[in-house]
Amino acid sequence: MVFVWLGLFAFVGCGGAKAPAPDEHALNKPTTPLAAAPPKSPPADALRSASGLASKTLKLGHGEQRPKPQDKVRVRFTAWNEKGKRADSSEDRGGPEVFEVTGVIAGWTEALQQMQVGEQRRLWVPDKLSYPGRPGAPRGVVVFDLELFEIIAGAPPLPVPEDVAAAPVAAKKTSSGLAD
Repeated sequence: MVFVWLGLFAFVGCGGAKAPAPDEHALNKPTTPLAAAPPKSPPADALRSASGLASKTLKLGHGEQRPKPQDKVRVRFTAWNEKGKRADSSEDRGGPEVFEVTGVIAGWTEALQQMQVGEQRRLWVPDKLSYPGRPGAPRGVVVFDLELFEIIAGAPPLPVPEDVAAAPVAAKKTSSGLAD
């Protein structure tokens, strides 16, 4: 059974198509292939967030831009389960993939918004930030190597209306009390 790991994964049938890449030749070359599984526990110098996510930068990125919640990203990833077995990889599906920043597991959403283009990070994602309660999904800490190739700008969020304290004077109230 093939399991599309990132749970993300309304992705499979909902717009997970790959966008054109700026340099397809460079994207199809793994930059730091790993021969063995990474350590199950983060090293002492890993960054740890209040949520429980741990990460270590493997390669610095460039620029100041970081993905925002409304953006999409082109990434390469490899995942290992808590037993150290490689469980999934974008390479298994032909190379880098495009995902919505908020359409992935919570641990990825958090990490992606801290990354710069070109950056590679290793993530130790606790169960509560990966696939909590999802039948058939891995349990425990899932380790990911994640490389950010491109940020694809999304539409900016809609502005908040100036006056939301009360319904407009001309609004009709329904029997439930909502303004129509």
